[in-house]
Amino acid sequence: MSNIIDRRQFLRTLSSAGAGAALTVAGGSRALAAPAADPNQPVAALDTRAYASVQRYALSMGGGNSGWIQSAEGGRAHAMIVEERLGIDTIVRKHLASVRYDDVTVRGGSGMPQAVYDWIGATLARQQNRQDGCLMGLDADYKTSSLLEFYGAQLIETGFPALDAASPEPGLLSLRFAPEFTRLHRARKLPPRVPALPATHKGKRWLTSNFRLRIDGLEDSCLSVRRIEPMNVRQPQNANAAGEFRDYEIAAAPLQIPNLVVTLPEVRADAFYDWFDDFVIKGNCGQDAEKNATLEMLAGNLKEVLFTLNFNNLGIFRMTPVTNPGGMNLIKVEMYCEDMGFAASPGVAA
Repeated sequence: MSNIIDRRQFLRTLSSAGAGAALTVAGGSRALAAPAADPNQPVAALDTRAYASVQRYALSMGGGNSGWIQSAEGGRAHAMIVEERLGIDTIVRKHLASVRYDDVTVRGGSGMPQAVYDWIGATLARQQNRQDGCLMGLDADYKTSSLLEFYGAQLIETGFPALDAASPEPGLLSLRFAPEFTRLHRARKLPPRVPALPATHKGKRWLTSNFRLRIDGLEDSCLSVRRIEPMNVRQPQNANAAGEFRDYEIAAAPLQIPNLVVTLPEVRADAFYDWFDDFVIKGNCGQDAEKNATLEMLAGNLKEVLFTLNFNNLGIFRMTPVTNPGGMNLIKVEMYCEDMGFAASPGVAA
Protein backbone atom coordinates (compact mmCIF):
# COMPACT_ATOMS: atom_id res chain seq x y z
CA MET A 1 0.00 0.00 0.00
CA SER A 2 2.77 2.35 0.90
CA ASN A 3 4.32 1.74 -2.47
CA ILE A 4 1.03 2.72 -4.18
CA ILE A 5 0.75 5.89 -2.09
CA ASP A 6 4.32 6.80 -2.88
CA ARG A 7 3.69 6.30 -6.59
CA ARG A 8 0.54 8.45 -6.48
CA GLN A 9 2.40 11.20 -4.67
CA PHE A 10 5.18 11.00 -7.21
CA LEU A 11 2.73 11.39 -10.14
CA ARG A 12 0.92 14.24 -8.34
CA THR A 13 4.23 15.98 -7.78
CA LEU A 14 5.24 15.44 -11.40
CA SER A 15 1.90 16.84 -12.59
CA SER A 16 2.32 19.94 -10.46
CA ALA A 17 5.84 20.45 -11.76
CA GLY A 18 4.61 20.11 -15.37
CA ALA A 19 1.90 22.66 -14.77
CA GLY A 20 4.46 25.03 -13.32
CA ALA A 21 6.70 24.48 -16.31
CA ALA A 22 3.78 25.17 -18.62
CA LEU A 23 3.09 28.43 -16.83
CA THR A 24 6.73 29.32 -17.06
CA VAL A 25 6.76 28.76 -20.83
CA ALA A 26 3.53 30.71 -21.21
CA GLY A 27 4.94 33.48 -19.07
CA GLY A 28 8.13 33.44 -21.16
CA SER A 29 6.13 33.86 -24.36
CA ARG A 30 4.31 36.82 -22.90
CA ALA A 31 7.64 38.31 -21.89
CA LEU A 32 8.67 38.49 -25.56
CA ALA A 33 5.88 40.94 -26.28
CA ALA A 34 6.67 44.68 -26.16
CA PRO A 35 5.94 46.11 -22.73
CA ALA A 36 3.23 48.68 -22.41
CA ALA A 37 4.44 52.24 -22.85
CA ASP A 38 4.92 54.14 -19.67
CA PRO A 39 3.14 57.49 -20.06
CA ASN A 40 5.44 58.99 -17.46
CA GLN A 41 8.60 58.28 -19.44
CA PRO A 42 9.75 60.82 -22.12
CA VAL A 43 9.59 59.65 -25.73
CA ALA A 44 12.85 59.84 -27.71
CA ALA A 45 12.65 62.54 -30.38
CA LEU A 46 12.99 61.44 -34.01
CA ASP A 47 15.43 63.43 -36.11
CA THR A 48 12.98 64.22 -38.90
CA ARG A 49 15.54 66.39 -40.65
CA ALA A 50 17.19 63.23 -41.99
CA TYR A 51 13.96 62.37 -43.82
CA ALA A 52 12.63 65.84 -44.62
CA SER A 53 11.85 66.62 -48.23
CA VAL A 54 14.11 69.11 -49.97
CA GLN A 55 12.40 72.47 -50.45
CA ARG A 56 15.29 74.51 -51.86
CA TYR A 57 18.87 74.12 -53.03
CA ALA A 58 22.16 75.93 -52.56
CA LEU A 59 25.36 75.45 -54.53
CA SER A 60 28.94 76.05 -53.41
CA MET A 61 31.81 75.85 -55.87
CA GLY A 62 35.49 76.65 -55.99
CA GLY A 63 35.71 77.47 -52.30
CA GLY A 64 33.85 80.78 -52.82
CA ASN A 65 30.47 82.01 -51.70
CA SER A 66 27.50 79.70 -52.08
CA GLY A 67 24.40 80.75 -54.02
CA TRP A 68 20.79 79.74 -54.60
CA ILE A 69 19.67 77.54 -57.47
CA GLN A 70 16.21 76.56 -58.64
CA SER A 71 16.65 72.79 -58.87
CA ALA A 72 19.26 70.03 -58.79
CA GLU A 73 19.35 66.34 -59.58
CA GLY A 74 21.77 63.51 -60.29
CA GLY A 75 25.24 62.81 -58.92
CA ARG A 76 24.40 59.39 -57.44
CA ALA A 77 26.85 56.52 -57.66
CA HIS A 78 26.08 53.22 -59.33
CA ALA A 79 28.10 50.18 -60.33
CA MET A 80 28.40 48.60 -63.74
CA ILE A 81 27.34 44.94 -63.96
CA VAL A 82 29.36 42.34 -65.84
CA GLU A 83 27.84 39.05 -66.99
CA GLU A 84 30.18 36.06 -67.09
CA ARG A 85 30.15 33.29 -69.66
CA LEU A 86 27.54 30.62 -69.26
CA GLY A 87 28.84 27.80 -67.08
CA ILE A 88 28.03 24.12 -66.72
CA ASP A 89 25.21 24.95 -64.29
CA THR A 90 23.58 27.11 -67.06
CA ILE A 91 23.40 30.08 -64.65
CA VAL A 92 24.63 33.45 -65.89
CA ARG A 93 26.90 34.64 -63.08
CA LYS A 94 27.19 38.40 -62.52
CA HIS A 95 29.53 40.67 -60.60
CA LEU A 96 30.18 44.37 -60.18
CA ALA A 97 32.76 46.22 -62.24
CA SER A 98 33.67 49.91 -62.12
CA VAL A 99 31.75 52.61 -60.26
CA ARG A 100 30.10 55.33 -62.30
CA TYR A 101 28.45 58.59 -61.24
CA ASP A 102 25.36 60.16 -62.77
CA ASP A 103 25.67 63.57 -64.37
CA VAL A 104 24.50 66.47 -62.20
CA THR A 105 21.95 68.93 -63.59
CA VAL A 106 21.26 72.27 -61.94
CA ARG A 107 19.03 75.18 -62.99
CA GLY A 108 19.28 78.76 -61.81
CA GLY A 109 19.24 82.37 -62.90
CA SER A 110 20.90 85.29 -61.20
CA GLY A 111 22.08 84.77 -57.64
CA MET A 112 24.21 81.69 -58.34
CA PRO A 113 27.87 81.66 -57.22
CA GLN A 114 30.26 83.73 -59.31
CA ALA A 115 32.28 80.55 -59.90
CA VAL A 116 29.35 79.13 -61.91
CA TYR A 117 29.28 82.04 -64.35
CA ASP A 118 33.07 81.98 -64.64
CA TRP A 119 32.85 78.25 -65.37
CA ILE A 120 30.41 78.84 -68.23
CA GLY A 121 32.64 81.54 -69.71
CA ALA A 122 35.76 79.40 -69.40
CA THR A 123 34.08 76.41 -71.04
CA LEU A 124 32.91 78.51 -74.01
CA ALA A 125 36.46 79.83 -74.27
CA ARG A 126 37.57 76.19 -74.57
CA GLN A 127 39.48 76.24 -71.31
CA GLN A 128 39.45 72.89 -69.52
CA ASN A 129 38.33 74.00 -66.10
CA ARG A 130 37.33 71.28 -63.63
CA GLN A 131 35.50 72.21 -60.47
CA ASP A 132 34.97 70.83 -56.99
CA GLY A 133 31.95 71.83 -54.97
CA CYS A 134 28.85 70.69 -53.16
CA LEU A 135 25.08 70.79 -53.48
CA MET A 136 23.05 71.38 -50.35
CA GLY A 137 19.42 70.28 -50.08
CA LEU A 138 17.49 72.32 -47.50
CA ASP A 139 14.15 71.73 -45.83
CA ALA A 140 11.46 74.33 -45.18
CA ASP A 141 13.38 75.61 -42.13
CA TYR A 142 16.60 76.12 -44.13
CA LYS A 143 18.19 73.15 -42.38
CA THR A 144 20.57 71.02 -44.42
CA SER A 145 18.90 67.67 -45.08
CA SER A 146 21.44 66.34 -47.60
CA LEU A 147 24.80 67.32 -49.01
CA LEU A 148 26.40 66.05 -52.22
CA GLU A 149 30.11 66.70 -52.69
CA PHE A 150 31.45 66.47 -56.25
CA TYR A 151 35.03 66.43 -57.46
CA GLY A 152 36.75 66.99 -60.80
CA ALA A 153 33.49 68.00 -62.49
CA GLN A 154 33.53 68.97 -66.14
CA LEU A 155 30.78 71.16 -67.60
CA ILE A 156 29.36 69.18 -70.51
CA GLU A 157 26.20 71.14 -71.38
CA THR A 158 25.01 74.70 -70.84
CA GLY A 159 21.44 75.55 -71.74
CA PHE A 160 20.17 79.05 -72.48
CA PRO A 161 16.38 79.44 -72.40
CA ALA A 162 14.11 80.47 -75.24
CA LEU A 163 13.63 84.24 -75.26
CA ASP A 164 10.16 85.46 -76.20
CA ALA A 165 8.95 89.06 -76.09
CA ALA A 166 5.48 87.87 -75.05
CA SER A 167 6.57 85.42 -72.32
CA PRO A 168 6.16 86.08 -68.58
CA GLU A 169 8.44 83.15 -67.64
CA PRO A 170 11.51 83.69 -65.45
CA GLY A 171 14.86 83.14 -67.11
CA LEU A 172 16.89 80.13 -65.97
CA LEU A 173 20.20 78.73 -67.13
CA SER A 174 20.70 74.98 -67.03
CA LEU A 175 24.03 73.30 -66.41
CA ARG A 176 24.86 69.63 -66.72
CA PHE A 177 28.25 68.52 -65.49
CA ALA A 178 30.02 65.18 -65.18
CA PRO A 179 31.86 64.62 -61.88
CA GLU A 180 34.74 62.18 -61.63
CA PHE A 181 33.30 61.06 -58.32
CA THR A 182 30.82 62.22 -55.66
CA ARG A 183 30.12 61.63 -51.98
CA LEU A 184 26.59 61.84 -50.60
CA HIS A 185 25.94 62.79 -46.96
CA ARG A 186 22.59 62.54 -45.20
CA ALA A 187 21.52 64.92 -42.44
CA ARG A 188 22.63 62.52 -39.69
CA LYS A 189 26.12 62.16 -41.15
CA LEU A 190 27.05 65.58 -42.46
CA PRO A 191 30.78 66.33 -42.78
CA PRO A 192 32.40 68.43 -40.04
CA ARG A 193 32.46 71.53 -42.24
CA VAL A 194 29.31 72.49 -44.13
CA PRO A 195 29.50 75.57 -46.40
CA ALA A 196 27.68 78.62 -45.09
CA LEU A 197 24.31 79.29 -46.66
CA PRO A 198 23.97 82.27 -48.97
CA ALA A 199 22.20 85.41 -47.84
CA THR A 200 18.47 85.70 -48.40
CA HIS A 201 19.25 87.62 -51.61
CA LYS A 202 17.71 85.50 -54.40
CA GLY A 203 19.18 87.38 -57.35
CA LYS A 204 17.92 90.06 -59.69
CA ARG A 205 14.67 89.49 -61.51
CA TRP A 206 15.15 88.16 -65.03
CA LEU A 207 12.29 87.41 -67.45
CA THR A 208 12.75 85.71 -70.81
CA SER A 209 10.94 88.62 -72.44
CA ASN A 210 13.78 90.99 -71.54
CA PHE A 211 16.50 90.75 -74.18
CA ARG A 212 18.31 92.79 -76.83
CA LEU A 213 19.93 91.37 -79.98
CA ARG A 214 22.42 93.11 -82.25
CA ILE A 215 23.83 91.60 -85.46
CA ASP A 216 26.41 93.54 -87.45
CA GLY A 217 24.69 95.37 -90.31
CA LEU A 218 21.23 94.14 -89.26
CA GLU A 219 20.65 96.37 -86.22
CA ASP A 220 17.30 97.82 -87.39
CA SER A 221 15.80 94.42 -88.21
CA CYS A 222 17.01 93.02 -84.88
CA LEU A 223 14.84 95.56 -83.05
CA SER A 224 11.79 93.61 -84.26
CA VAL A 225 12.98 90.13 -83.24
CA ARG A 226 10.16 88.51 -81.26
CA ARG A 227 11.69 85.18 -80.32
CA ILE A 228 15.05 83.48 -80.02
CA GLU A 229 15.06 79.69 -79.80
CA PRO A 230 16.75 77.91 -76.87
CA MET A 231 20.41 77.07 -77.27
CA ASN A 232 22.50 74.27 -75.77
CA VAL A 233 26.26 74.35 -75.85
CA ARG A 234 27.62 70.82 -75.44
CA GLN A 235 31.04 69.58 -74.40
CA PRO A 236 31.12 65.81 -75.14
CA GLN A 237 33.19 63.67 -72.83
CA ASN A 238 35.21 60.49 -72.95
CA ALA A 239 35.61 58.27 -69.87
CA ASN A 240 39.04 56.72 -69.36
CA ALA A 241 39.81 54.07 -66.75
CA ALA A 242 41.95 55.50 -63.94
CA GLY A 243 44.49 52.69 -63.56
CA GLU A 244 43.94 50.44 -60.58
CA PHE A 245 41.12 52.59 -59.22
CA ARG A 246 37.44 51.85 -59.84
CA ASP A 247 36.66 55.48 -60.72
CA TYR A 248 37.02 57.01 -64.17
CA GLU A 249 38.78 60.10 -65.50
CA ILE A 250 36.73 62.39 -67.75
CA ALA A 251 38.36 63.79 -70.92
CA ALA A 252 36.81 66.53 -73.07
CA ALA A 253 35.97 66.33 -76.77
CA PRO A 254 35.51 69.33 -79.15
CA LEU A 255 32.89 71.91 -78.14
CA GLN A 256 29.57 71.81 -80.02
CA ILE A 257 28.12 75.28 -80.76
CA PRO A 258 24.35 75.61 -81.52
CA ASN A 259 22.69 77.63 -84.26
CA LEU A 260 21.19 81.05 -83.63
CA VAL A 261 17.50 80.96 -84.64
CA VAL A 262 15.34 84.09 -84.50
CA THR A 263 11.76 84.94 -85.48
CA LEU A 264 10.56 88.38 -86.56
CA PRO A 265 7.81 89.98 -88.72
CA GLU A 266 8.45 89.44 -92.40
CA VAL A 267 7.93 93.13 -93.18
CA ARG A 268 10.93 93.91 -90.97
CA ALA A 269 13.19 91.22 -92.42
CA ASP A 270 14.45 92.98 -95.58
CA ALA A 271 18.04 93.09 -94.32
CA PHE A 272 17.96 89.35 -93.57
CA TYR A 273 16.58 88.66 -97.08
CA ASP A 274 19.40 90.70 -98.63
CA TRP A 275 22.01 88.78 -96.62
CA PHE A 276 20.40 85.44 -97.52
CA ASP A 277 20.35 86.32 -101.23
CA ASP A 278 24.01 87.28 -101.22
CA PHE A 279 25.32 84.61 -98.84
CA VAL A 280 23.27 81.59 -99.97
CA ILE A 281 21.92 82.22 -103.46
CA LYS A 282 24.90 84.08 -104.92
CA GLY A 283 27.41 82.04 -102.94
CA ASN A 284 29.33 84.91 -101.37
CA CYS A 285 29.77 82.87 -98.20
CA GLY A 286 33.39 83.37 -97.29
CA GLN A 287 34.54 84.15 -93.78
CA ASP A 288 34.56 87.87 -94.57
CA ALA A 289 30.80 87.67 -95.27
CA GLU A 290 30.01 86.10 -91.89
CA LYS A 291 28.72 88.34 -89.12
CA ASN A 292 29.15 88.77 -85.38
CA ALA A 293 26.35 89.36 -82.90
CA THR A 294 25.65 90.23 -79.28
CA LEU A 295 22.69 89.03 -77.21
CA GLU A 296 22.02 90.81 -73.92
CA MET A 297 19.66 89.44 -71.28
CA LEU A 298 18.21 92.35 -69.32
CA ALA A 299 16.87 93.02 -65.85
CA GLY A 300 13.31 94.18 -65.24
CA ASN A 301 14.14 97.83 -65.96
CA LEU A 302 15.25 96.84 -69.51
CA LYS A 303 18.45 98.83 -69.00
CA GLU A 304 20.68 96.77 -66.75
CA VAL A 305 22.46 93.92 -68.51
CA LEU A 306 22.58 90.65 -66.55
CA PHE A 307 24.20 88.25 -69.02
CA THR A 308 25.85 88.70 -72.41
CA LEU A 309 26.31 86.14 -75.17
CA ASN A 310 28.71 86.91 -78.03
CA PHE A 311 28.35 85.10 -81.36
CA ASN A 312 31.27 84.97 -83.77
CA ASN A 313 31.20 84.01 -87.46
CA LEU A 314 27.47 83.76 -88.04
CA GLY A 315 26.32 82.44 -91.40
CA ILE A 316 22.71 82.51 -92.58
CA PHE A 317 21.49 79.28 -94.22
CA ARG A 318 17.67 79.09 -93.99
CA MET A 319 14.59 81.36 -93.89
CA THR A 320 11.20 79.76 -93.24
CA PRO A 321 7.71 81.33 -93.04
CA VAL A 322 5.98 80.86 -89.67
CA THR A 323 2.21 80.39 -89.39
CA ASN A 324 0.67 83.16 -87.31
CA PRO A 325 -3.16 82.97 -87.48
CA GLY A 326 -4.78 86.36 -87.16
CA GLY A 327 -1.49 88.23 -87.12
CA MET A 328 1.18 89.53 -89.46
CA ASN A 329 3.37 87.11 -91.35
CA LEU A 330 6.48 85.96 -89.49
CA ILE A 331 9.77 84.58 -90.75
CA LYS A 332 12.20 82.28 -88.96
CA VAL A 333 15.87 82.93 -89.70
CA GLU A 334 18.51 80.24 -88.97
CA MET A 335 22.21 81.02 -88.71
CA TYR A 336 25.13 78.75 -87.93
CA CYS A 337 27.71 79.94 -85.41
CA GLU A 338 31.35 78.94 -85.05
CA ASP A 339 32.18 80.40 -81.65
CA MET A 340 30.42 81.84 -78.59
CA GLY A 341 31.37 83.76 -75.47
CA PHE A 342 29.55 84.35 -72.19
CA ALA A 343 29.85 86.89 -69.41
CA ALA A 344 27.82 87.78 -66.31
CA SER A 345 27.69 91.42 -65.25
CA PRO A 346 28.97 92.50 -61.82
CA GLY A 347 26.35 92.20 -59.13
CA VAL A 348 24.55 89.23 -60.70
CA ALA A 349 26.22 86.59 -58.53
CA ALA A 350 25.31 85.84 -54.93
